[in-house]
Amino acid sequence: MNNEKKISFWKLITDYSIEIPTIQRDYTYGRESAQEISRKLINAILSSCLEPSKKLHLDFIYGKLEGKENFHLLEKNKHSIDSLLQAVQHYAANLYLNVDFATSKKSEQQSEIVTFIPLDGQQRLTTLFLIHWYFVFIKKDEKCLDILKRFTYTTRNSSKEFLQLICQPRIFDLKLEKGLAQGILNDELFFTSWKKDPTVNSMLSVIDQIERFVKEKSINSDQAWEALTKLNTVSFDFFDLDEFDLTDELYVKMNARGKSLSGFENFKAWLLKNYKGKIGDPNLGRKLDIDWFDLFWVYAEGIKDVEEIDNKYLQFFKNLYLSDYLLEKYNSENSASEINTDKHIELLRTSTQKNLIPLLESNETFSRNIDLYIRLLDNLKVKENDYNFNKNFQTNSLKKYFFKNNQGLNFPNNTYQYALSRYIIHTNGDFTFFEQWARVLGNLIFNTPIETAYLHRNACKSIDTLIQSIGSENVYQKIAQLDGCIEFFDGEQVSEEILKSQLIIQHPELNWEALFIELEAHRYFYGQIGFILEIANYDFNDLVIKGKKIQALFSEEVLNKNNHLLFRTFLSQMDSFFNPEIHRYYFPRNIRGTLRERNENWRRFIKGNLALIERIISHQQFDENNIVHSLEAICKSCQSNDKYTLTILSSPKVLQYANQHHIRKYNHSIFLLSSTRISGYFSELFTLSWYL
Repeated sequence: MNNEKKISFWKLITDYSIEIPTIQRDYTYGRESAQEISRKLINAILSSCLEPSKKLHLDFIYGKLEGKENFHLLEKNKHSIDSLLQAVQHYAANLYLNVDFATSKKSEQQSEIVTFIPLDGQQRLTTLFLIHWYFVFIKKDEKCLDILKRFTYTTRNSSKEFLQLICQPRIFDLKLEKGLAQGILNDELFFTSWKKDPTVNSMLSVIDQIERFVKEKSINSDQAWEALTKLNTVSFDFFDLDEFDLTDELYVKMNARGKSLSGFENFKAWLLKNYKGKIGDPNLGRKLDIDWFDLFWVYAEGIKDVEEIDNKYLQFFKNLYLSDYLLEKYNSENSASEINTDKHIELLRTSTQKNLIPLLESNETFSRNIDLYIRLLDNLKVKENDYNFNKNFQTNSLKKYFFKNNQGLNFPNNTYQYALSRYIIHTNGDFTFFEQWARVLGNLIFNTPIETAYLHRNACKSIDTLIQSIGSENVYQKIAQLDGCIEFFDGEQVSEEILKSQLIIQHPELNWEALFIELEAHRYFYGQIGFILEIANYDFNDLVIKGKKIQALFSEEVLNKNNHLLFRTFLSQMDSFFNPEIHRYYFPRNIRGTLRERNENWRRFIKGNLALIERIISHQQFDENNIVHSLEAICKSCQSNDKYTLTILSSPKVLQYANQHHIRKYNHSIFLLSSTRISGYFSELFTLSWYL
C-alpha cells in the first residue's frame, strides 16, 4: 500500500471499503446553496466521460486505512502455515505417506478487511459514488452494485440505511415515471423520517441532477462506465495519513461535525505529500504532529483550542517565508511601490485562512528554504533553557515569540524574527553569543523606521550581510571592529552600538553590558541611550548615577501624568521657551507606542537640550526616589523672568486646551490652539489663565 498514488474511485472502492466517519459533516452538494458547486463537479465528471482522452484530476483525497495490519497479518500467517505444511508433506513423503492440505482464509478480499476513512474529500467521494451508482442502476449490474455496498456513512443511521436501500438489487425495479429520485422516494421501503436527514436529501437532489445531465448530453452508459472504471478518466491523488506517522490527534482536531480541516492541516498534508523523503528528515511526519506541535502547545500557555494552535503553527511558516519571498522575488531595481502593493504580503502577514499552497507552489523559494525552517524548529526544540527578551522588544521569551505571539506582527517584529531565526540557523543552534546578537539587532531594528515591506526587505538583506560577517564569533568583538556603517540601519544607532561594543570589549573589568541592558530596557529609551552616555561623559561610574536619575525623569510615573509635568519641568529650567524670533511652537507629547511617536516628541526635544537634562537631575530638589513630588517642587521654585513661562507654571491647566500641543505667538500674545492650525479654535494664554 503506497502512501500516495493516483487512483480512480472505482479502484478505491474495489480495494477498500469506504466509511464516512461520524466526525464528518453531512453531504452538502445537493443543497440549494451548493447547487453551483455540485453542477460544476457533475458537469466536469460526466463531460470527461464523453471525451476519455481529456483526463480529469480531482486534487488529493486523504484519510486513514483501518484494518490493513490485520490483512497483512492474515497474509503472513497463511504463508507461514503453508510453509509448515509443505515441510510436513515433504517429511511424510520420505516415509512413503501421502499427505494433502489446502489452506484458505475467511476472506481473500482486501476490501472486506480494510476500510478507508476519509478526512478530506468526503463531498467529492460521495458525488463520485452517486455517479457510479447511477450507471450501475442503468446497467442493472448486480455484481457492481454489490461492490458499491462498501460505501457507507456513519454520521446518521438514516444515511447509512438509505445507502443500504439503494444498493439492494430490488432497486432495479423502481418505477421511473417521475424520475429516479422520485422513484426512490416512492419506494415502499423508503422511510418518511429520512426526509429530515440533510445527507439523504442532498443525495436525492444530486441523483436528480445526474439524471438530467445524462439525458441532456445523451451520454452512453457503457461508454461512461468504461471511462470511469477502466480508462481512469477521472482520478485523484490518494494517500494514507498513517504512513506519514500521523496520530489520532488529527481526529481530535476535527472536533465538530461540519468543521473542515484547518489551513494548517491542509498545509501539513501538502507538505508531507511533496517533501517527505526529499528534505533529509525521515521523521518529518512525526515531528510535525508531535515534537514541534508540542512547542506550540506548551509555549502558548493556556491556549487549549486546537484551531488556534494550528493558526499559530501555520503563521510560524508564513512569517519565515515572507522574508524569503521578498528577498528572492525582488531586487534593487524594483520600486518601493511595486513591492509594497504585492497582494501576497497580506496573505503571509495575517492569520487569514485563504489557501496558501498556490503561492508556495508558484516559485522555488519555499522549496529552497523549507530545510532551514525545519532546522530552526529542531534547534528551538533541543534548546532546554530560554532567552528572555528585553521587555521592550517582546514581553515574552524567545520560544513564546516564535510559538505564541507570532500573529499580527508589524514589520519591525517581522524583521526581528528574521534576524533571530537566521542567526540560529546560521550558527546551527549555537547559542553562545545569541544574547549579544539579539540585543544589538534589537536596538538597530527598533530604532530604525521599518514600516513597509520594501523597508523590511532591505533590512533583511543587511542582516544577511551582517550574519556572514559575524558568523559564530563574539558579536561585540566583530561589531567593535566595524569602521563603517551597517547598511540600511539608522546611522546614529549604528554608531551607538559600535561605541557600546567597544566599551564592553575594551574594559572587561567593568560590567558595561549589564549597565547598558538595564538602561536600554527603559520603555522610552527603547535601546537608544547614546544621549545618556554623552551626559555621563562616557564614564562608567557617572553613567550608573546619572542613568538612574534620567530613567526616573522619563519614567512611566511621570509620563502618565496628564498635567504635562515633564514639559513644565523642562520649561522651568529654560531661559525662555518662547524665542522672539519664533512664532510656531510644539511641545512634546508623552506618547511612545511607536518609533515615529518617540522620535517626533521627546527624542527630538532631548537632542537639543542635553544641558537641560543635566541641570534638572542636578537640581537640589531632584529626587529619583520620589520623582513626581520632586519635579512639582522644581516647577514651583522656578524664578524665570519670562511672563509666559510663569503663567504656564502657575496655571498648568492652560496646556490642556492645546490638545494637539501646538502654540502660536502673534503680536506679543501667546495662543493655545485646539488643533494644528490658527484657523481653528484657540485661546489667548493670559485670558485663559485668568478664566481658569
